[in-house]
Amino acid sequence: MRITQYLDIEAALGSLDAILVETDVNALRAEHLAAHFVYDDEDLDLVCPAFGVQPDAVRTAYHELKNPDEWPVFRIKMSNNCSMLVIYRNFEDDPGIDFVLQFADVAREARISALEGHYLGPGLSSGEYLSLDAGIDSTSFEILLLVPIVGEAQPVNNYYEHVLSRIRQVNGDPRAAAELARQWCHHSPFWPMPTWRKLDSGVLVSDGQYSPRNPENPNALDPTLMKLVSRTLNDFSG
Repeated sequence: MRITQYLDIEAALGSLDAILVETDVNALRAEHLAAHFVYDDEDLDLVCPAFGVQPDAVRTAYHELKNPDEWPVFRIKMSNNCSMLVIYRNFEDDPGIDFVLQFADVAREARISALEGHYLGPGLSSGEYLSLDAGIDSTSFEILLLVPIVGEAQPVNNYYEHVLSRIRQVNGDPRAAAELARQWCHHSPFWPMPTWRKLDSGVLVSDGQYSPRNPENPNALDPTLMKLVSRTLNDFSG
């Protein structure tokens, strides 16, 4: 599997074709989703009942996702024929999770967020999350993989309800699910919640300190890519 964002890594390590393993999102189990929300052992106390799983199962799933010999790649297909790749970048000494937007008609990609390692984000506004959610099968819950990269000081109406409804599809404890949704909708362990605004050009940007969608940041996407990302995440044909 070739991802142009990783060409610099390939230059150092050689081909990643055998390491990047695209995994069917339909194969996601509740314990994998739970592991995606665990960034400290204390998180297990809330995450496990929210997803209806046992701590040992989550730890096993975590190690599966963090396998340095195979980097799982989950593709979330969008209704405008673009895709969001969730990539477990499993370096043994500096692992992380990258969120890479692939475009339908442009031979470029954009890493809009990264968790662990060198943080980048948030990569999505709450309104963009709702747009993505609307384009995904209502019986699926892979959209939850994107919740950790959403950040907005004042989320749009119904954002919490949508996140909660997806978590509850996994059939865990309703009260734990509600608390988990509340925490992630209003707080982040990675960065302060920013505000979003539209430039005169119509491009949606963040004022987040670590966000590549903040044009003032040294790690910002270039202007062309910034515009393409905003258009892709806000203009849906289906």
